[in-house]
Amino acid sequence: MKFGGEKPEGIIDFVEKVKSTPPGTKVNIEIEREGEIKVIEIEIGKREREFYHNIRELINKELKKWLETENIKIE
Repeated sequence: MKFGGEKPEGIIDFVEKVKSTPPGTKVNIEIEREGEIKVIEIEIGKREREFYHNIRELINKELKKWLETENIKIE
């Protein structure tokens, strides 16, 4: 997985990269799925204060669930 061409060191690093990117910025996310590299362009949205209040809980619950659903592995 890459965020803007850089491979995060882990999920916390990935979240920090997202947090440090200004809202409105378009970023390419690269993922490997079924042996192929897929590139998805996303636009960073406005940060909500509540979202970051329990970021570890959110990561462990929602993001992990999404990654498992999409069969995406972060190494």
